[in-house]
Amino acid sequence: MSKSLLVLIIIYIDKNKNDYKGLCRLTAFIVLLTAILAGYLFIRHLVLYGDLLGFKTSHKFGALYGAPENSAINRPNPKNVGISIFEMLFEWQWLEVSYKSLIGCFGYMSFWLPDAIYNLFSAFYILLLVGLIWKIIDLIKNKKKYSVSAMALYVCLFLCIIITVALSIYNSYFVDYQPQGRYCLPALPALAVFLTKGAEKLISKFKENTSYGIVGFTGACMICVSIGMFYLVYLPSV
Repeated sequence: MSKSLLVLIIIYIDKNKNDYKGLCRLTAFIVLLTAILAGYLFIRHLVLYGDLLGFKTSHKFGALYGAPENSAINRPNPKNVGISIFEMLFEWQWLEVSYKSLIGCFGYMSFWLPDAIYNLFSAFYILLLVGLIWKIIDLIKNKKKYSVSAMALYVCLFLCIIITVALSIYNSYFVDYQPQGRYCLPALPALAVFLTKGAEKLISKFKENTSYGIVGFTGACMICVSIGMFYLVYLPSV
């Protein structure tokens, strides 16, 4: 919500110079509408428990009614065990497990895709990242300037990725160690935008008919892999 509102404010100011009254009206409308739709639970938590976000209450009742071995104090998360975040990310393989399960993992984190599939997706993502970096370098070399609105959008999309991953790391380290890619799913739309920009850069180096063929072939491969993994991995896990 906060990032979306920030993008709105920047774009509105960029498109409507000095129209601060209009900006205030639009911002107030969005804040009011959001408060009506989502504010009830937060107000209820504040009135009943004095806890706006509910974190303290959740921990309190978890410790009060939960099994001792599952309480926040006794739970063997990395913080309680005494290891560093760096050790959690690499020695405990948090990054690897989260990344692979983001691509695909079924059942109770027990049915994994073949390593060849993870390697295939990794190679594909690396290729798109190379295209994205290439595009950024060209923009810098050519001194091409994006509009303020576009820059605000891309910065906020980047923050969406960073904040989502950071929150998942925080939760695994301090609260409940769960290296699961599903907690990073909110970052996918933003990540898709950046990877698409990388794909556009790579495809632009080919002739039009060839680029269509590359896109069609890539899409067909992705569909075939998805169908194959559905029958070979997902269905046996159900």
